[in-house]
Amino acid sequence: MEAVMKKAVLSLFLTALGVWLLLFSWQQREAALETFQPTLEAAARLKALPDVQNRVAFQQWFENRPKAAMRLFKQALSGNFLLVDAWLKLGEIEAARGNKEQAIAILRFTKHLSPGVLRWQWQQAMLALELNLRDLFHRFINVLIASPRYRQNALFVLDQEYQGNAERVTDVLVAENLPVYLAWLMQGRRVEDTLVVWDKMTAFQKKDPKMHLRYVDFLLHNHRVARAKAAWGKSGLTHPGFEKEITHGGFDWRFYNPKDQRWHFKRTFNSDPNRLYVAQITFFGKKNIDFHHLYQIFPVEPGASYTLAFEWRSQGLSTDQRPFMEVFGYDCKGLYAKSGMVPKDTDWQTVEIAFTVPAGCEAAQVRLRRLPSKRFDSKIEGRLWLDNFHLNKLGSGLHS
Repeated sequence: MEAVMKKAVLSLFLTALGVWLLLFSWQQREAALETFQPTLEAAARLKALPDVQNRVAFQQWFENRPKAAMRLFKQALSGNFLLVDAWLKLGEIEAARGNKEQAIAILRFTKHLSPGVLRWQWQQAMLALELNLRDLFHRFINVLIASPRYRQNALFVLDQEYQGNAERVTDVLVAENLPVYLAWLMQGRRVEDTLVVWDKMTAFQKKDPKMHLRYVDFLLHNHRVARAKAAWGKSGLTHPGFEKEITHGGFDWRFYNPKDQRWHFKRTFNSDPNRLYVAQITFFGKKNIDFHHLYQIFPVEPGASYTLAFEWRSQGLSTDQRPFMEVFGYDCKGLYAKSGMVPKDTDWQTVEIAFTVPAGCEAAQVRLRRLPSKRFDSKIEGRLWLDNFHLNKLGSGLHS
């Protein structure tokens, strides 16, 4: 009889355990698939599951029920103290209730509990800002700015916190984040603020080719030519012999090739060892072209006189209107000079253009030009090659 009773008790226990495990497994499945509604009733029914308590607590917080949220966050943490989201939201509630010391303790605890997790560092940064813990806020925000995912929001928060004062923002940023802030300011076209950041960047950071070119372009487009010259750091013409690939930015050559093949520009290899690369422009005789699509902006000194020398060669150029070179002021008036038109057919020849820079003019532009013809036979065809541009400042003996 005793053995039978033991078996019966064991059977009942195993049956009860099985039922409990079945119910618990069903609740875990419900929690994992999030098929429950985040209500207080669900929190009471699924009180053994910390993740459920946490989710319902967040819902209560969003519905402006801080007391209920606080109770549920604590209940969730009693079941799983590693729920960093719950800790941080609890810290936010404590801060809102005026319990600053408790909120600071929670923030410092989560800092050690979740090192390097960016989504939590965002919440930590916002809580540190709310608690006026500047050093901690600055540390978190710099980490977030370094991450492309959080960069835009982090820079916006930092900029707003310091009321758009670039000087104060740069004092907060680590050196590695200065180029990121510069790019963000360029995106917002905040020209004066970019000058502050550029002056604080290291020489190594300024040498980054993409950043350097983009910033000089930005200054030119926003009429800060003198600062663009200073940022460029070089005088004279860039790649005067087309010896390197054209960057299309800053004080370098720029060109445009149309899709309809009215003309085609390319930098091409030349077998002559004295001119390994040249610029070649081919006109296909399709249209009466108004051509102005190969040019370079270059730094000049206000009041100085120069000669611009270059070499060109042509083959089979048609019409009465053939290409010529012109020099004119960039973002300034009072400067214009040009060469004659290139002959229809010529071997390499040197041409010079003399000009004087008016006061207040910081840069000039050299451009290959062809005006439309008014004759019946107006569709230009043929080829033109350019090489060896030299800018000579008169009286100095210097050239580039």
